[in-house]
Amino acid sequence: MRHWKACLLMVVCLLVSACGSAQGAGSSDPPLPEGWSWYHDVRFPYQAPIPPGWQTVAFNDWTYGTPRDCVRKAFFLPPGSHTEAEFLSPAPRVPEYISIETMVDCPERTASDNPNYQPLHDSLVIGGAPADFYGYGPDGYGLHRLAVAHFGGHQYLMTFVYEYEPTISPAQRQQHDLDWYMQVLRGFKYTGT
Repeated sequence: MRHWKACLLMVVCLLVSACGSAQGAGSSDPPLPEGWSWYHDVRFPYQAPIPPGWQTVAFNDWTYGTPRDCVRKAFFLPPGSHTEAEFLSPAPRVPEYISIETMVDCPERTASDNPNYQPLHDSLVIGGAPADFYGYGPDGYGLHRLAVAHFGGHQYLMTFVYEYEPTISPAQRQQHDLDWYMQVLRGFKYTGT
């Protein structure tokens, strides 16, 4: 009788441990460095890593002079920068952010839309797709980077903006957060077909 209870306990333990490992192995999210989390867009099939402590604000935008659903924007904001309400207020001043814009029903944008952008690398791969990479700065205005890729018939613009402010702009933080932007690009995953 004792032998039967021990066998049953062993089977239950094996089943419980197997369920836990299958759940972890079945996750579609690759592991991230400590403190990072995943952003999963609710409208388009992609995910991107979020730096530790950063918050996200995502919305559909009807700008660029069109009344139609033009672009889906997801912004990653550093700790203490803005609340969602402040960020969505008219003309917010946002000195630093990472953004992913999905062009929905607008003309594609190019780096030539901003003449300051210059090509930075011959090739960059994001989510398995080739991407163009542009930037300007550091200069008197700040540091800007733009990666452009195509997934599922849409153009994706992935931007890093770091504008100088005497209260928050030490060069070390600029380089640190630029490195985080590059990690967001490396971790971006388009999950559609």
